[in-house]
Amino acid sequence: MSWFRKLRQEKNQKKALHTQAMALHDQLVEQALSLSAEDGLAVEDSFDLRFDLVVLFVSAALFRLKGQGGNPRDIQARAAFKDQNDTGEIITEKNEVAKKAGSHDNKNENADSLKGETPPKEQPDQSLSQALWEITFEGFEMSLRQRGVNDVRIGARMRQIFQDATGRRNIYLSAWENGDQDALRRAIRRNVLNTRPLEDPGIDRILAALDHLAGEFPPDNPST
Repeated sequence: MSWFRKLRQEKNQKKALHTQAMALHDQLVEQALSLSAEDGLAVEDSFDLRFDLVVLFVSAALFRLKGQGGNPRDIQARAAFKDQNDTGEIITEKNEVAKKAGSHDNKNENADSLKGETPPKEQPDQSLSQALWEITFEGFEMSLRQRGVNDVRIGARMRQIFQDATGRRNIYLSAWENGDQDALRRAIRRNVLNTRPLEDPGIDRILAALDHLAGEFPPDNPST
């Protein structure tokens, strides 16, 4: 395959992946926000409520994608290969640096230890998970800007949102991976329903919506 054809193929694949992730994101947001719009949770409709519902539904999608061969924990595992920037984008160039370091005559122990390290291999659903996660924050930023947050404040707000969302996602994924329904109910109670009783019917309504979401996977293949 020629270099140009390969480049064009990669661009088409990335475009298809972004389109698929965007469609999935929009579907998840619509389902999540329907819970707040109907006031069925008896919680004031606010940015905080919408944020927590979207993070919960996106986390559920990441977990479902894991069942298709991708691993939402890939985001965590690859964290060692990213720079500490505001967007949390994955940086893989360190692997190439490690390989070059191993080729020098003055190899040291640190270079030798880096030489064998590689980030987890990208699978289609892993790429979709990452694209979905990134698009989610693009949506949060757009929402903040629509609410009047300016360029001076947006960086600090997005860093805090990224930190909060990542912590919540990890708790949800851990609960699903361990089959811990009680932990999941506690997390939803704490994050979404402002520490209401664990028997609150709002939790059951949210869980029912997540069960409905599970029936809509797998998503379409981006290569089709």
